[in-house]
Amino acid sequence: MDAYVESPEQAQVNDLAVQELAYSCMKERGFKWSKPVQNETSEMASSPMNARRYGVIEGPEVRKWGYHPPSGPDSDSREQKNLEKEFKPDARAVEAYMGVAPDEDVSRESTSSKKGCLGRAQADIFGERKEDSKWKELLKYHSQSFLDASRDPGVVDAMARWSTCMKGLGYNYANIWGSNNDPRWQVSEVSATEISTATHDVRCKRESRVPTVLLSVETKLQADYIRRHAKDFSKIKHNLAKVYEHSLEVVGPRRAG
Repeated sequence: MDAYVESPEQAQVNDLAVQELAYSCMKERGFKWSKPVQNETSEMASSPMNARRYGVIEGPEVRKWGYHPPSGPDSDSREQKNLEKEFKPDARAVEAYMGVAPDEDVSRESTSSKKGCLGRAQADIFGERKEDSKWKELLKYHSQSFLDASRDPGVVDAMARWSTCMKGLGYNYANIWGSNNDPRWQVSEVSATEISTATHDVRCKRESRVPTVLLSVETKLQADYIRRHAKDFSKIKHNLAKVYEHSLEVVGPRRAG
């Protein structure tokens, strides 16, 4: 289902386009606002789609980070950091940007307003997609397919082989999430024990073929689901391309200049 969600690159460009339009709107309304800054390292720093959908699988990565997410380059440029230190929007500017008063709860979708520059920019780029319940409903299966695949007999057998492999190395985990979510790793520092466990985890995944079996089963489940909703998914894919094309038109001149 990766073809029906934004890729990291598309998400970056779409978000930058929204920021550009919102910034222009604020200028037109006479408000001072932070100018969007394109980060050249953000694409490199972003993780691949579904990078850890089946837990850790990369040997070189876990030998350095264990179960912790790899640390990428600093995502904020020095120019942007300095600007943020200098710029503090007042309440009127925040209201113009968000479309609601600063003391309103903007976390709820019901409070969002297209009267604000942000809402107007999002509507310009995405149209009604963000409010499209059918789109959200269909893409929920991206999560559900993982749960469905986990119950497949082939996956259950592969998971048992992984657990047996780990027991042979001195670990007592029923499945790959037992090691992945071990409370001992929920600290800032990466310990030698964590690295050792993650390294053995990757080894047992390779021997038991858990990621390969999971991927095969889940791909079939998702493909079948897409076939059953072919017309709806065709619309989603068309809209994704349309949104990205529009975003490139918005950010293109800024990139060049």
